[in-house]
Amino acid sequence: MNLHRGGRLDEAESGYRECLHDGEVEAAAPLAALLLQQERYGEAVELLEPLARAAPDSAELAVNLSVGLRRSGRAEEALQVGRRACALAPTQLSGWNALGLAALELDRAEEALVAFESGLRLAPAHPALGLHRAHALRRLGRNSDALSAYTQTVQISPDLVDGWRGLASTQAALDQVDEALLSRMRALALAPRNREVAFEHAVALMRASKVVEAILGFEAALQTDPDDAQAWAWLGRARLGQGDLPAARVEFEQARSHDPHDSVIAHFHMAITGTLPDEVESDYIRCLFDDFADRFDHTLVQRLAYGTPARLAHFLRQSNANVATCVLDLGCGTGLMAQ
Repeated sequence: MNLHRGGRLDEAESGYRECLHDGEVEAAAPLAALLLQQERYGEAVELLEPLARAAPDSAELAVNLSVGLRRSGRAEEALQVGRRACALAPTQLSGWNALGLAALELDRAEEALVAFESGLRLAPAHPALGLHRAHALRRLGRNSDALSAYTQTVQISPDLVDGWRGLASTQAALDQVDEALLSRMRALALAPRNREVAFEHAVALMRASKVVEAILGFEAALQTDPDDAQAWAWLGRARLGQGDLPAARVEFEQARSHDPHDSVIAHFHMAITGTLPDEVESDYIRCLFDDFADRFDHTLVQRLAYGTPARLAHFLRQSNANVATCVLDLGCGTGLMAQ
């Protein structure tokens, strides 16, 4: 255990296994914790399942088992075990966190939010619970609330990379392009060697119309992984932004060759090569609007000055029209007319 605490994990593992070989079964639980620490989740679960059956009242074992099950792809079981952990020890923060993460894995964001908030009532400034609460709010589409939650998280823990990444994605969803870029820059400063963080920063540069800098970022991503279809596609978009059609065509051909099933890449490739699609691009349209949904109303009203619903409402008021108190608006699009 001293070796374990000192970070000498290989030696600690050997020691734990010697203990188990000698019949000292109490070594199994700390060995399982070590395996979780090393992300060897399947091995950890093999140890934890019989331990948890033998000690059904142990909240600590239940928490660790929930984590191992979730990370092994057994999220439904992880959720059940997480619920049991919280029932056994409602003041244990790790239990609420494990339950919430299992619920998020199953896209049960409401239950996840309740779990994280239950933990935060016990420890209001807990960084992991605060971060995960923000993730749940974001998943629920409550972007204004998520923005506040991520902001609070990075104020409490300014070195938390995932806090800045979550803040940036929420700011982008709210069409706060410049603020999102600043948050991406903070994340990159904290994790300069993280390829995913660097790629997100390049995308933020692109969305902030800093095309030349974005191109450098996409080219750097392709130097480390020349098979990255998304990097090729974003590089192609950047070339289009510069008006360089021949280069964009080459890059979208590369993107298409590396991921022929991506509907967005396929759409751009057909558009740039002048190829008509064989059928309606349903997958592309779905992806486009899924990506646009968070900022659709804001972009339409604030940036594109869409004012027809407000003008109609003003006309009705000016005309003293006898407007019904109950209205059914079919095919309402944005929903702004009903509002």
